[in-house]
Amino acid sequence: MANAKLDKRMIALMQAAAKAAVWRGSITYQEAVKKTLSAGGASNIGQGGRSSQPGGPPAVKTGMLRRSFGVNGPGSINEIRDGGLTVRIGTNLPYARIQEYGGIIRPVNVKALPVPIGVEGQRVMREFGGDLRRADLTYIPRKGKDPLLVRMIGKGKNARMQVLFVLKQSVRLPARPYMRPTVKLARSSMQREAQIGARRVMGGGMA
Repeated sequence: MANAKLDKRMIALMQAAAKAAVWRGSITYQEAVKKTLSAGGASNIGQGGRSSQPGGPPAVKTGMLRRSFGVNGPGSINEIRDGGLTVRIGTNLPYARIQEYGGIIRPVNVKALPVPIGVEGQRVMREFGGDLRRADLTYIPRKGKDPLLVRMIGKGKNARMQVLFVLKQSVRLPARPYMRPTVKLARSSMQREAQIGARRVMGGGMA
């Protein structure tokens, strides 16, 4: 009976050590991904930023993706199944996946995608939250080309058009991975932190 109790205690201790290892490794990866996203620079053109190059991490515009990326709490680590532990690391933002892998964006519930032109187009998009019907813009069709949304400035002979958006049926977004490259970059630090977590549990539980 003594051996049986010891075995159960040892199994519980090893499971706790495995969970601690997975947790510390996951937290390390989470912080590394946030650093990767910060490395993309700023994409808000109005504040001196620019879009990042395809193949690199996405540039920061609002910081929402970086803030949303995280690990579920320690209790979310599943019990041992099939010889391993699992933990969820990531974000639930709808555009996170297409930034990582790239893809084609098509209009949903609208006839076309408004793609902002320049700083003023981006500002109008932010101001009206994508509902450009409230922006008092003029639709300009173009034969053989994508139509435009413009703002009319002035009247009479002095009137001019300010092009703010081009309307497209689809937009191809190139991949700007931030999760997969970070696995390679942070692998050694993840392993080191996982070992620290396991050793702390095992050292405190051994008598």
